[in-house]
Amino acid sequence: MKQIKYLAILTMAVLTLGAVCACGDDDDDTISNGSVVENSDPVSRLVGTWTGTDSYGMRCEYTFKADGTGSGISSNSDVTNRWTFTYVIDGNRVKCGGMNYYSGQGESGESYVTMTFILNGTSLTDEWGKTTFRKR
Repeated sequence: MKQIKYLAILTMAVLTLGAVCACGDDDDDTISNGSVVENSDPVSRLVGTWTGTDSYGMRCEYTFKADGTGSGISSNSDVTNRWTFTYVIDGNRVKCGGMNYYSGQGESGESYVTMTFILNGTSLTDEWGKTTFRKR
């Protein structure tokens, strides 16, 4: 009889522990006081328009959509680049690839371009760490 009571108590303890461990956090992610709450969904953090000035003095603006597509423009007084791309998120890396259409200084054309960004909290940095973009 003592063994049955002991096994019943042990079973209840294991089931209680399993129920507590199985519960996950399904709260929506938020940004509070400039800090991203842990476990934030990277897509929701990324979607929107990001702006910055690169190391060449080009004013850059990238727009990421929830469907995995985006567009960008970078320009200075001499050159304008327009970019349409698709992206995938791998951890904190945002890998982009698409067509770049450029014009300026007597030239124009198009080329396929790839670029990787690093998503850290509320900033987006190019893969070389030279330019940091802020969400608008």
